[in-house]
Amino acid sequence: ERVVGQVPLTAYPALLDRGDAVDLAVLDQQSDAVLRHARGVRRLVRLAVPDSVPRAFAGLGTRERLVVGRYPHGGAPAVLADCADACVDAALGAAAPRSEDSFAAAVERIAATLPGSHAHAQAQLVTCLEHAWSVDRSLASLTSPVVADSVADIQRELDRFLDGGMVTRCGVARLPDLGRYLRALAWRAERLPDDPRGDAQRLEAVRTAEQLLRDRVPGWPVHDPAAATATAAAARRLMDEYRVSVFAQQIRTAVPVSQRRIVRFLERAVG
Repeated sequence: ERVVGQVPLTAYPALLDRGDAVDLAVLDQQSDAVLRHARGVRRLVRLAVPDSVPRAFAGLGTRERLVVGRYPHGGAPAVLADCADACVDAALGAAAPRSEDSFAAAVERIAATLPGSHAHAQAQLVTCLEHAWSVDRSLASLTSPVVADSVADIQRELDRFLDGGMVTRCGVARLPDLGRYLRALAWRAERLPDDPRGDAQRLEAVRTAEQLLRDRVPGWPVHDPAAATATAAAARRLMDEYRVSVFAQQIRTAVPVSQRRIVRFLERAVG
C-alpha cells in the first residue's frame, strides 16, 4: 500500500502465466490478483516438473487417440495439456504457495504424483469426449426446421462444455459431473426426433429458470466457474443439474433440483 497525493493506494502482487514463462506484476484488484497468481504458480510448477503429457498420450489406445484428437481447440496436445494443468490445480489446492520453501515442497510432491493423477483424469476426459462426439453425430442428422430451436440450444451447450480450457474450467474433481452433463445432452439429442414438441416445452422451462439467474446473479451466464464468485459458480452447477433433471430424467442428478429450489437458492444467496 502506498499513499499518492494523500490517497492510499493498495496493489496486489501476482505471478502471471505467459505460456512458457511467468511475469511478476502488481494488480489493483485483489480477486484478480488471487486468480491470476494461482494460474501463474500453476505454470511455474508445470515448467518445473517433468511434462506428463507425452507419457499420458503414449498410454492411450488408437480409439482414445482418435477421441481426443477431435478436440476442436487444439486437438490432443491442447486438451491433454489442459488436463495436466487441471491436475496441478487440484494438487496445489485453494492456496497457491507464495514462499520459496512452500513452492519447492509443492514441486517435489507434484512431480511424484502428476503422472498418476494425469492418467486418471485423462481416462475420465476420454469418457466426456465420447459423449460429446455422440451429441455431435446426433446433431448432424437433425436438419428439420421443427427441431431447429432445440438443436441450436444443444449446440450452444456442447460448445460451452468443449470450449478451450474445458478441464481447468471444470476441475478434475468434477470431471464425472461433466461426463454426466454430456451424457444427458447426448440422450436428449438422440431422442429429440421422437418428441420435438416435448423438448420445446422443456426448453421453455429451462429458459425461465435461466432468466431468473440472469436477473439475480452478477456475472451470469457463467463461462468459467473456476474464475467466478462462489455464488455464480454454485448457480452454474445448479443450472447444469437442472438441465439434466428436465431433459434426461433417467440420469440421476448430483443434488435435488427444481425451479422452486433455484428460487430458494436465489433467496438465500442474493436476497
